[in-house]
Amino acid sequence: MLRIAIVDDNIYFAEAVEKQTEAFFVLKGEVVEIWKGCGKDLLGILEKRQNFEIYFLDVKMPEMNGLVLAEKVRAFD
Repeated sequence: MLRIAIVDDNIYFAEAVEKQTEAFFVLKGEVVEIWKGCGKDLLGILEKRQNFEIYFLDVKMPEMNGLVLAEKVRAFD
Protein backbone atom coordinates (compact mmCIF):
# COMPACT_ATOMS: atom_id res chain seq x y z
CA MET A 1 0.00 0.00 0.00
CA LEU A 2 1.24 3.45 -0.94
CA ARG A 3 0.88 6.11 1.77
CA ILE A 4 0.37 9.72 0.68
CA ALA A 5 0.23 12.92 2.78
CA ILE A 6 -1.44 16.14 1.63
CA VAL A 7 -0.81 19.35 3.57
CA ASP A 8 -2.66 22.48 2.47
CA ASP A 9 -4.37 25.29 4.35
CA ASN A 10 -7.16 25.33 1.74
CA ILE A 11 -9.37 22.34 2.55
CA TYR A 12 -11.15 22.51 -0.83
CA PHE A 13 -7.86 22.30 -2.70
CA ALA A 14 -6.64 19.48 -0.45
CA GLU A 15 -9.83 17.53 -1.16
CA ALA A 16 -9.43 18.10 -4.92
CA VAL A 17 -5.83 16.85 -4.78
CA GLU A 18 -6.99 13.84 -2.78
CA LYS A 19 -9.70 12.93 -5.31
CA GLN A 20 -7.40 13.31 -8.32
CA THR A 21 -4.58 11.39 -6.66
CA GLU A 22 -6.88 8.57 -5.63
CA ALA A 23 -8.39 8.36 -9.13
CA PHE A 24 -4.92 8.22 -10.70
CA PHE A 25 -3.76 5.34 -8.52
CA VAL A 26 -7.04 3.43 -8.91
CA LEU A 27 -6.49 3.50 -12.67
CA LYS A 28 -3.00 2.09 -12.09
CA GLY A 29 -4.40 -0.65 -9.86
CA GLU A 30 -2.52 0.63 -6.81
CA VAL A 31 -3.94 0.66 -3.30
CA VAL A 32 -3.39 4.00 -1.58
CA GLU A 33 -3.96 5.45 1.85
CA ILE A 34 -4.29 9.23 1.73
CA TRP A 35 -3.96 11.43 4.80
CA LYS A 36 -4.61 15.18 4.71
CA GLY A 37 -4.16 17.78 7.40
CA CYS A 38 -1.92 20.55 8.71
CA GLY A 39 1.87 20.60 8.97
CA LYS A 40 1.89 20.36 12.76
CA ASP A 41 -0.24 17.20 12.66
CA LEU A 42 1.98 15.71 9.96
CA LEU A 43 5.06 16.21 12.13
CA GLY A 44 3.26 14.50 15.00
CA ILE A 45 2.59 11.47 12.80
CA LEU A 46 6.20 11.38 11.62
CA GLU A 47 7.44 11.49 15.23
CA LYS A 48 5.61 8.18 15.71
CA ARG A 49 7.63 6.77 12.78
CA GLN A 50 4.62 6.54 10.49
CA ASN A 51 6.15 7.73 7.22
CA PHE A 52 4.62 8.36 3.82
CA GLU A 53 5.97 7.59 0.37
CA ILE A 54 4.61 10.78 -1.26
CA TYR A 55 4.15 14.25 0.25
CA PHE A 56 2.11 17.03 -1.36
CA LEU A 57 2.95 20.23 0.53
CA ASP A 58 1.49 23.68 -0.06
CA VAL A 59 4.31 26.22 -0.28
CA LYS A 60 2.41 29.22 1.12
CA MET A 61 0.66 28.50 4.40
CA PRO A 62 0.17 30.83 7.38
CA GLU A 63 1.29 28.44 10.12
CA MET A 64 4.44 27.00 8.52
CA ASN A 65 5.38 27.33 4.87
CA GLY A 66 5.85 24.19 2.81
CA LEU A 67 9.59 24.64 2.34
CA VAL A 68 10.21 24.75 6.09
CA LEU A 69 7.87 21.79 6.52
CA ALA A 70 9.74 19.87 3.80
CA GLU A 71 13.01 20.35 5.70
CA LYS A 72 11.39 19.03 8.87
CA VAL A 73 9.86 16.07 7.01
CA ARG A 74 13.26 15.28 5.56
CA ALA A 75 14.72 15.09 9.05
CA PHE A 76 12.24 12.32 9.89
CA ASP A 77 12.04 10.54 6.56
